[in-house]
Amino acid sequence: MLREAETVVRLVYSRRQAAEALGISPATFARRVLPYVETVELPWGAVAIPVDELERLVAAGRQAAPRCDRPPA
Repeated sequence: MLREAETVVRLVYSRRQAAEALGISPATFARRVLPYVETVELPWGAVAIPVDELERLVAAGRQAAPRCDRPPA
């Protein structure tokens, strides 16, 4: 008996999916992001980007919001 999974946790993205997740074009991803992230080569030759690697990239580039000294309206 087979059961359908209720939720599936994605472990890797394709390059197109990774670009979509970051809100950039696949060409920009290939040129400006792919050289700086670790990848996984799948047995059939496809290159995948681990989800946690994109999360690391975003966390490393995150900047604190500027402090505002005036009271809220």
